[in-house]
Amino acid sequence: MSVTVRLEHVMQAVNPGIQEPIVNKVSEECLSGKYGKNCAKRCNAHCAGRNNSCSHIDGSCSEGCDPGYQGDTCNKTCGHGSYGFNCSRQCNNHCGGSDKDCDHINGTCKAGCDQGYHGHKCLNKCSNTCVRKDKACERFGGKCIEGCKAGYFGDRCLNNCSRNCAGQNNVCNQETGACNAGCKPGYTGDKCDQKCLSGKYGKNCAKKCNAHCAGRNNSCSHIDGSCSEGCDPGYQGDTCNKTCGHGSYGFNCSRQCNNHCGGSDKDCDHINGTCKAGCDQGYHGHKCLNKCSNTCVRKDKACERFGGKCIEGCKAGYFGDRCLNNCSRNCAGQNNVCNQETGACNAGCKPGYTGDKCDQKCSKGHYGKECAKTCSKHCAGGRRLCHHVTGTCDLGCDPGYRRDLCIQQCLSGKYGKNCAKRCNAHCAGRNNSCSHIDGSCSEGCDPGYQGDTCNKTCGHGSYGFNCSRQCNNHCGGSDKDCDHINGTCKAGCDQGYHGHKCLNKCSNTCVRKDKACERFGGKCIEGCKAGYFGDRCLNNCSRNCAGQNNVCNQETGACNAGCKPGHTGDKCDQKCISGKYGENCSKSCSAHCAGRNNSCSHIDGSCSEGCDPGYTGDTCNKTCDLGSYGSRCSSRCSNHCGGPDNACHHVTGTCKDGCHQGHHGHKCLNKCSNTCVRKDKACERFGGKCIEGCKAGYFGDRCLNNCSRNCAGQNNVCNQETGACDAGCEPGYTGANCEQSK
Repeated sequence: MSVTVRLEHVMQAVNPGIQEPIVNKVSEECLSGKYGKNCAKRCNAHCAGRNNSCSHIDGSCSEGCDPGYQGDTCNKTCGHGSYGFNCSRQCNNHCGGSDKDCDHINGTCKAGCDQGYHGHKCLNKCSNTCVRKDKACERFGGKCIEGCKAGYFGDRCLNNCSRNCAGQNNVCNQETGACNAGCKPGYTGDKCDQKCLSGKYGKNCAKKCNAHCAGRNNSCSHIDGSCSEGCDPGYQGDTCNKTCGHGSYGFNCSRQCNNHCGGSDKDCDHINGTCKAGCDQGYHGHKCLNKCSNTCVRKDKACERFGGKCIEGCKAGYFGDRCLNNCSRNCAGQNNVCNQETGACNAGCKPGYTGDKCDQKCSKGHYGKECAKTCSKHCAGGRRLCHHVTGTCDLGCDPGYRRDLCIQQCLSGKYGKNCAKRCNAHCAGRNNSCSHIDGSCSEGCDPGYQGDTCNKTCGHGSYGFNCSRQCNNHCGGSDKDCDHINGTCKAGCDQGYHGHKCLNKCSNTCVRKDKACERFGGKCIEGCKAGYFGDRCLNNCSRNCAGQNNVCNQETGACNAGCKPGHTGDKCDQKCISGKYGENCSKSCSAHCAGRNNSCSHIDGSCSEGCDPGYTGDTCNKTCDLGSYGSRCSSRCSNHCGGPDNACHHVTGTCKDGCHQGHHGHKCLNKCSNTCVRKDKACERFGGKCIEGCKAGYFGDRCLNNCSRNCAGQNNVCNQETGACDAGCEPGYTGANCEQSK
């Protein structure tokens, strides 16, 4: 429950529903379930809702009262004759007692029920099937006190006894409903509520249905055994227990025996009508319904009873047991003779027919003896239809084929319907061949002709194969026309063009641009512009020709003023050979050019792969400047080279004037050892040998080796060349260098 907090000052009195405050403290509402001054009172236990909550001030039940109670604080029970929620419901008028009172909570009648009613609230009437109607049933449950009227059962006598109970009024046990006198015919079970099982009927279902009842499982009425679906053929009566009378048979005995049944009484089987004594002469069949065939050899007593087979065979031209079938007219041989049992033609079939009995024409598309031949696929109509006997095409031949069978193409050079047309002479290919069907030229047309049959020349302005090419727009004449076969311009070329078809422009290097060249060949009529040569002036004089504009001979292209440096030959189109350069290739490349064969530029002699080490310049004709050496002169001589300018060899870098004191080596790059006796000018230039020997304790040319620590004497002195200990070895060691333990 939420707490309402208010600021309070000094309070002189305490309000109901508020706990007594302390001066200058806050006050709080009563806890749930409490109310009134100092919250000392409890809410009524009959307040409705969760936790029986009520107003914290006056205890009024905010959610109303529990059933059976009333008043603001739910402290009063319902008044006499009322009950339930808000005391809004009335006690039943059939409650017992003079005051008809009931429980104030649930409405249960306090003094029982009036006669004829039952239930807690006496709402239910006693059943009218009880023996007595007045005070006839128990209050709780409504059970009939003195039992049920005849024909009913159960505590409250609400259930009917089965109508299938035997005896008067269908009397049954009043508790279980079991039939006291058993069941009526056709029923079974304690309450006689089950029909007899299928196939049974009568009292206690003891009888079986007749086996000749029609329908599934020979079912019959479960009461009297009558066959509900009638009788099987040959039987009659309600229960199908009688056979058909003399001369009748079948379903409901409705059919009569045939008049041609044999014997004096013409009798037949009562079920299927089969004649008992056979058939009269000339008839056959189980029921003697069928006459013997008149194609049997003998007409009197001529066939067997069952099947009607002719006893002495068939007349000529017939076959089958009963000789009813004609031999096929398509059987080969005289009289169309066939096998009397199967009808198969003894001598095979006439042409155009097939099958054992020769009763089938050849299938569409076939003809002749045994239908072995195929109609031509070139029969007109597209369906291979031909006469089934001769093979002649029904609608004649497709175009391009000839004779009755349409299997031969038109002879070469012919085509069309009946091969009456000739191929066009302008069909391309050998012998001007064309399609034997429509005359279309299978290999196309000769150049200059068009159309499927090549019967048209190319239209104005076109020529060649399939007339697909256009006369050149530069053909001469007003109509620009050309030969329809090869495209040769008929009226020459427009000015500035040449060739049979005027396809080629006169060269713009001709001296004159207008009408500047001959039609055939395109030769420039007045020669070439400067720098060009040849008939059509299409060739450039070599750019390597000497002189202004590279002028050359207009016929041969030879350079008139010779060649520029680095080139040779009549047309100056050859570079100088490797190793040569300059005018007339008269100069040799420097021997110091780097790379294979010391190659250089054929024009100015510059070394294309640079210079050998120690040389510089475009043509590698200079040695490195003083103080530098090697590839591209990029290395510097050592600062320790001797002489005033520290000079070294321009190729190898070897110091020319030896080394400064304290250094050694070709390039003076190595310091003398600090174990030499003298530090200044202390070692030889080549090898670095200490000139005045080694400091004490060292040996070797460059004094780099330590004497053995096992040498005797001060400072471990040893021989400066061999390292042998001069004063012998320390105790415990031996050997020239004192390196071996004793």
